[in-house]
This record gives sequence, C-alpha cells and structure tokens, in this order.
Amino acid sequence: MSKHLIVLGALALSGCALLSPPTVTPVHLADASQHGFYIECSSMTACFQQANQTCPQGYQETDRRQQTLYSTQYTTGSYDEKKKLYKAGKPYRVANTVHSLTIQCPKDLSITPR
Repeated sequence: MSKHLIVLGALALSGCALLSPPTVTPVHLADASQHGFYIECSSMTACFQQANQTCPQGYQETDRRQQTLYSTQYTTGSYDEKKKLYKAGKPYRVANTVHSLTIQCPKDLSITPR
C-alpha cells in the first residue's frame, strides 16, 4: 500500500472525528404560537437529536435536506534530487455532506418573555 493512500485514509478518518456540532438558527414563523428553528449538522441522526433537545415537548418537521459539496485538493509534490526533477502532486476529490432540518414547536405559554 502506498504512503499516499495511507495518509489519505488517515485524513479521511480524522475528518470524521472533527465534525462540527449542530448549529441551530431561529427562524420567524407566521404563526406566533410556534417557534421555528433551522438545524444544520453532519448527519441526519445528529439533526434529530438536536431537534429533540431544542424542542423537548415535541416538534413538527417542516423541511429536510441533504447537500453534498465536492472540492478538489492536491497531494504534495516531491523533488527527486538524483534526477533533479520535480513531480507534481496529484488531485483527489473530497466530498462533504451537510444535512439540515427545519422544525417548529409550540411556545411554552407558562413562560413569559422578559
């Protein structure tokens, strides 16, 4: 197995460990008795877990999406001292999938806003 494949595999595995936590963004709804939230995460399971934390009394899912973005990256080049020749790095594609969930949940009427 080549060194490049080993390094590429290690980078791919370490990328999974560095996944960012879900982000929750409030959204305005026409129905004032409901809270709206847009949740973005690295997996749909993480989105559902965050939705349960955001709306512990339950929620209604209004939208679910998944988008995969691709980028091209390059391995580092190398220089052969004996041949006095530079060998350029090779391109490889990296895919990053983002999941999102839009939910609404009832406002707790027992809490008065300050």
